[in-house]
Amino acid sequence: MSELLSVREEEERQKFEKFVINEIKEIESFLIKQIKLLSEGEIRRISSLTGCNLEASRVVAILEQNWQIDPDLVCDELQTEHVRLRQIGEEVPSIESYLLQFSVNEGAWIKFFYVNFPELLNEKIKNLKRLEEGIFGTVKEAEPDDAVYYIVELYILLKTLIEVVIETWVKTHIKSFPYEASIRIVGGLRNKRYAEGAFDLDEIRKPLIKKFNFLRSIIENLQKSTHVVKSLEILSSIMGELTSEKDTNDLSLKTLSCMILEVAMEK
Repeated sequence: MSELLSVREEEERQKFEKFVINEIKEIESFLIKQIKLLSEGEIRRISSLTGCNLEASRVVAILEQNWQIDPDLVCDELQTEHVRLRQIGEEVPSIESYLLQFSVNEGAWIKFFYVNFPELLNEKIKNLKRLEEGIFGTVKEAEPDDAVYYIVELYILLKTLIEVVIETWVKTHIKSFPYEASIRIVGGLRNKRYAEGAFDLDEIRKPLIKKFNFLRSIIENLQKSTHVVKSLEILSSIMGELTSEKDTNDLSLKTLSCMILEVAMEK
């Protein structure tokens, strides 16, 4: 991973951050336009079904109608963020305009996490999946160097995609942490609620340790090169955290991103 790759990484990170921000703005604009077209009957139906306030129910209805996202799931996600804000002393005022703006903002992220990002990530990990199929023997036997290429590809995906999404969510959510964003991303990838996303993130540690131990055993037997050394450094850094006694919510951005990537690879 040369200096040139580092420059490229930073360019890709900035480009993707702008893309994410633009996607969120476009979803918000769509939600605002669609809200005006909803009937009062539909809004009240959703509110009665989910227990959401009327402002949130507007967004819940649109996400269900256009992307078939489960109303109860959306309501649960909105309520989770309401609770987080209340706990840090930043509660959303119980005023219609504030509640509606909150619902639109969070609804845009819910749509991004449950629709846009899974589709995008599934496309971006195709080469990594191809390498994995060879390394772990589900197709023709891989070359030993493929383990290095796997780590290089993994590293680029972490730095230029997943970390960027986590950081962008944190930037737009006051007093938030990467772990909280990571749970939401995993929930979106597995189409589950926040609490289930937290459980899924925890359970991925052991299988990921097993996979990385296998990759390290291959790479350690290769002739030393810049890429081999760098790959071992990346593995060592992530493995050090995964095998530590740290709680998942205390793991670094890089390690959390790696766990998210592992969830995406299962699909």
